[in-house]
Amino acid sequence: MAPAPWVFIGATMESVFTPRQVATALGVSESTIKRWVDSGRLRATRTLGGHRKLPLGAVVSFARATGQQFKDPELLGLASKISCIDPEALQTDLFNRLIEGDEPATRNILVGLYQNGLPIAEIGDRLLSPVFRQIGRYWADGELDVHHERRACTAVLAVLHEIRQWIAPPEASAPLALCASPAPDFAQTPLWLLELTLLNAGWNAAAAGASLPLDQIHSAVRLHRPRLVCLTATHVEDLPTFVNEVNEVLAEELLANVSLVIGGCAVEHAAAKSLKCDLLARTLCDLELYLAKFGNS
Repeated sequence: MAPAPWVFIGATMESVFTPRQVATALGVSESTIKRWVDSGRLRATRTLGGHRKLPLGAVVSFARATGQQFKDPELLGLASKISCIDPEALQTDLFNRLIEGDEPATRNILVGLYQNGLPIAEIGDRLLSPVFRQIGRYWADGELDVHHERRACTAVLAVLHEIRQWIAPPEASAPLALCASPAPDFAQTPLWLLELTLLNAGWNAAAAGASLPLDQIHSAVRLHRPRLVCLTATHVEDLPTFVNEVNEVLAEELLANVSLVIGGCAVEHAAAKSLKCDLLARTLCDLELYLAKFGNS
């Protein structure tokens, strides 16, 4: 029996708005919004009565693609205007908000960056990765408890889930990428950032799961036959053993049929250079560049 295909699952009840509401939020005229819709630049649906309705995801995608700034984003339930869109400059603020458990402020920072056009890869590399590393160092030194880290993960994952709902489903012909993290890595945030980076690049990205044994990742690959396998590893028990197992269980067979990308802080050590993969990614931006070349090959 053939396996069921991976399908993109987005929002089931996405917020929709009238042209007037979107016009007010963007600070343009209602006729401009209607013209963008009718020309196909801005995606919309129509009611049975012929009235235009604009999904929030379409509005956000349009603003990101065109550089159109929101005058009053809160009218659409988006983040209030943020004074800074430099991820590095926001690291201390986000760290403090996460430790305090301030979920609205966390959302405002992350959604604010996204709605202002920053790629998910940059938000991950330049903001979330350094902040979570800092949380990890404080935890290791006994200055934070495990509940601080868990609460921070929950807050960030909620925002990433919201952002995913705004991404248009991939084309039916989009290539499939399978994402996973190997056991015993239970970290969900890197896996979500990986998936969103792929989706934004036009791939049909599917998460096979976190903390999967390598033989189960291999089984999923053989079943679903993706064009690309992406592994994120933030923790491995023993790096040399992990390298040997990847090379024995995955790489030998995959490299002939499927491209293999491996990244994460657990494989930043020099010993990881012996991993047999198409790309040993240091950052999500490395993956973005690889995907661009992959698409042009």
